[in-house]
Amino acid sequence: MKATVIKPIVDMHDDNQPLSTQLLYGEEVTVHNAEKNIGEKELNYVWVTAAYDGYQGYIQKSALAFETYETTHMVSSQGAYVHSKPDVKTRPHFHLPFGANIVIKDPDVVDSGFVYAENLGWVYKRNIMSLDTTKPDFVETANGFLNTAYLYGGKSHQGIDCSALVQMSLKL
Repeated sequence: MKATVIKPIVDMHDDNQPLSTQLLYGEEVTVHNAEKNIGEKELNYVWVTAAYDGYQGYIQKSALAFETYETTHMVSSQGAYVHSKPDVKTRPHFHLPFGANIVIKDPDVVDSGFVYAENLGWVYKRNIMSLDTTKPDFVETANGFLNTAYLYGGKSHQGIDCSALVQMSLKL
């Protein structure tokens, strides 16, 4: 069964690693028929395979929407805030990390520099790019992670490991 990640950053682990990788908002996964409760809180976890890189592991079931959609854009800055209105003075209600995939149905409809991200809200257009666009210099993208803390399995500006640094740099 296919599903889409609906939390900004989701930790994935397996039976050997407390953090094997992270999934980002908008990533598609295949959910396998293996649920289990982990820890004292007995949170429901499911075994998934990430469509982007093939990593497998457990993630919280609540981090998924059991549907898929064709994403059109990606966060290309260190992050992007999502607002309820196209106004920088409104309090953001969500933060998307670099590399998160979103759906923008009308990218040419811009209001105060914002475009509307389906199922989320308004995102500043300068923080995203079309998935059809590429940036030629992956080293420049990697340099954007300078001074980011090392985190084994990390995949964002909150913490990143060496394989994710290469993966995220080449994603653009």
